[in-house]
Amino acid sequence: MPTIDGIIKAIEAVAPTWLQESYDNSGLQVGNRAAEAKAALLCTDVTEAVIDEALARGCNLVVSHHPLLFHGLKRIDGSNAINRIVIKAIKNDIAIYSAHTSMDNAPQGVSHHIAKRLQLANVEVLEPQPGLLMRLVVYTPRSHAEAVAKALWKAGFGDTDAEIDHFFDIAYPHCLGFCAEEEGILCACLYALPQTLCLGERQEKAAYLYAVTTAQAFR
Repeated sequence: MPTIDGIIKAIEAVAPTWLQESYDNSGLQVGNRAAEAKAALLCTDVTEAVIDEALARGCNLVVSHHPLLFHGLKRIDGSNAINRIVIKAIKNDIAIYSAHTSMDNAPQGVSHHIAKRLQLANVEVLEPQPGLLMRLVVYTPRSHAEAVAKALWKAGFGDTDAEIDHFFDIAYPHCLGFCAEEEGILCACLYALPQTLCLGERQEKAAYLYAVTTAQAFR
């Protein structure tokens, strides 16, 4: 049986929490990540009726668009709806996860699908978020290009299912672009490290690898 954490990872593969706006509180609101996920209930807003429906349907995970908690709780005494929802969710082992602006801002998220349904043309980001991407450029012998590319993927620059080829552009959760081409001459000194890349005095065509990843994934 899948865990709550497994479902969260699947959601965040599409809409990672670092995509959310500064005012938002997307992510796990209530619950234990390690618990088994029996069934999930989807909703726009978490209300007392939603928690009651989750109980009636045997769901121990509620996935909402709007977060239940935007600000910290100073007391949990049942005096308001949010308090009562938190109490009931904890007492009944119901986890609550919200994907709000993280899903709005995701490349294949809410805004993308709304634009697609409206058949909009020339769609672009209205307010780009700065500082989210990092670029890495590597020169390596062509014979080692595949090994270096796989190492980049392993470090969070992409997906090993992608095919290494001349000029390709892919979109994966942690890789927004990757291409490889033969460009220039690589000349390594005699003591170049690692030894597998040591070319001595020989010159060899270099593979130019260009990868873009999220700053959070790279760190």
